[in-house]
Amino acid sequence: MRMRELAKKTGLSSATIHFYMQQGLLPPPKKPTRNSAIYSQAHIDKLILIRQLRNDGDGLPIPAIRQVLDLIDQGTEPSVAIILQRTITGVATIGMGAHDNWDSNATADTAEELAKLSGLSFELTIDLLRAKIILPSPGAEPVFNGADVHVARLLRKVFELVPTSVEEITAIARLIHEISARETDMHNRAVEQMGTQDSVKLGGQLQEVANFWHAYMFTRVRQIAIAADGLGPKSHSSQKDH
Repeated sequence: MRMRELAKKTGLSSATIHFYMQQGLLPPPKKPTRNSAIYSQAHIDKLILIRQLRNDGDGLPIPAIRQVLDLIDQGTEPSVAIILQRTITGVATIGMGAHDNWDSNATADTAEELAKLSGLSFELTIDLLRAKIILPSPGAEPVFNGADVHVARLLRKVFELVPTSVEEITAIARLIHEISARETDMHNRAVEQMGTQDSVKLGGQLQEVANFWHAYMFTRVRQIAIAADGLGPKSHSSQKDH
């Protein structure tokens, strides 16, 4: 099909489509002649998905959409790819900028660079990566983004201030991985019989619920625990002589 038909079927202007092509979001069309271009159903599918990702809520930025499309091209189911990227984008935009002078431009391509930027030792950085406590975005370039660097810096502070170990933090991380696996299974059951567009919409809605619910649950559980037991060293008054 020609550009005019592509624009009509996707509801996007030719200028917008050309922009997405320049951003590397679309494969090049077939060029039977120097001055003509033929587009396929694959272009329609990707453009509809891009439009939805741009218009859904606050919309994903172009680099995030590029990563979603890369994951899909690598065989990841579309709704799963979107949930992955929305989660990563959410971490990078919700509530983190106010802490530790978080810099979204602080990126690293290797574990050694991440260690230097965060102040962690190289050995500890490797341990945290192997334990899946620091998790770079799948297929991302650079490998470590601002959120990864920020979390590494916060973990450095944890190790400086708290008598803990990688093993103890790993135990917590395993619980988070288990929660994610269970919620992914729930999501897959929910979208099993849906088309791509419907599953993408539901996936985004479920992720919004999960993000809020996780924060709510953790905060409320902590509130209840503090109300019951307080903070700081436990009182030993009951053990004192009477």
